[in-house]
Amino acid sequence: IPRTELIKEHLTEEAKKHLSQSGVYILFGETEETGEDVAYIGQAGVRKNGDGLLRRLQEHDRNPEKDYWSEAIAITTREDIYGLTEISYIENRLYAIAGEAKRYIAKNGNDPSSGRVNDAKKCELDWFIGSAISAVGALGRKIFQPPREKPISKTTKESAAKHDSASVLATDEPILRFDRKDGKRASGQRTSDGFVVFKGSSITTSVQKSCPRFVRELRERYAAKIDSKGTLRDDIPFKSPSTAATFVQGSPQNGNIAWKTLEGKSLSDYMSELTNATSDPIFHYDRPNGRATGQLTSEGFVVLKGSIIQLSLKNSCPKHVRMIRQQYASKIDNNNTLLDDILLSSPSAAAAFVQGSSINGNVVWKTNNGKTLKEVTGNVNA
Repeated sequence: IPRTELIKEHLTEEAKKHLSQSGVYILFGETEETGEDVAYIGQAGVRKNGDGLLRRLQEHDRNPEKDYWSEAIAITTREDIYGLTEISYIENRLYAIAGEAKRYIAKNGNDPSSGRVNDAKKCELDWFIGSAISAVGALGRKIFQPPREKPISKTTKESAAKHDSASVLATDEPILRFDRKDGKRASGQRTSDGFVVFKGSSITTSVQKSCPRFVRELRERYAAKIDSKGTLRDDIPFKSPSTAATFVQGSPQNGNIAWKTLEGKSLSDYMSELTNATSDPIFHYDRPNGRATGQLTSEGFVVLKGSIIQLSLKNSCPKHVRMIRQQYASKIDNNNTLLDDILLSSPSAAAAFVQGSSINGNVVWKTNNGKTLKEVTGNVNA
């Protein structure tokens, strides 16, 4: 909801109905000094006048101390089924997850109360929170998603562990490094948002005259995350490998050449080999209850329409896959068959979606002649 649209007359009848309920809201904005993303997570109960979320948002709109925000997202239920205790739990968990992701600067003065809910209710509310996180992400706000994505394979896990990896989304992307001329190194990884430079990476302490203005501004924005020796105190996300490389070196760089795999291949060469190796890109995953088929793409891995899905989910099934299952439940019929193609972030995420448990997609997806995806692509991180 844009801040300028909080006047009742500007809202649809459906929006007025939902905003009259209790729920949790997030205010989004940025700092004037550095342009860093900031957010405030709060809750609202139903008032005597019938206004819940809307009245609380209007109060924030009139508050001169909260002039930083320009947009809000309201989270509620269709039938307004949650009371103060449940809403407090949801607010607390969303605040904690956003804090772990470190995407936004929190503007909350205090940590929200967690509320007292039993284990059965927590299970229900955690499902609701997962759905809310997916919805907020679908609206383009990555407040709950860490910059760095969790490696799915053993080799990549070991490599990332050396760089203090800590995140929640699974990826098959290799760890990349940028070896500078002075012998120092930065490490990073492609993500669904672009590229992330890892905590502990070494960057130049100064920038050259040729450094683009927007990268200079990024250096200023993230100054608090860089120590006096040029070492990153935290992961930093970028829109592209080239922006990340330029940020590291302090001068214009071609990220597809500067970033290299642990085996010394440039990102450009790695992607070319991956593309050439999958000229026949149809893979299948055979299980006792049927076959799933899929295809490797530049955006991830697509599980194809007609694939047979294991409906039950095991305890090892990753949380983000559980959320995707919920999101696409209407695309799985009563015979466990996909009614449409579904894009996942990686082969392993696709395999987990199909199997309902954590699994290495580079091993289980195979061509018609029996070669694994790992063998076809030469992915050493599988």
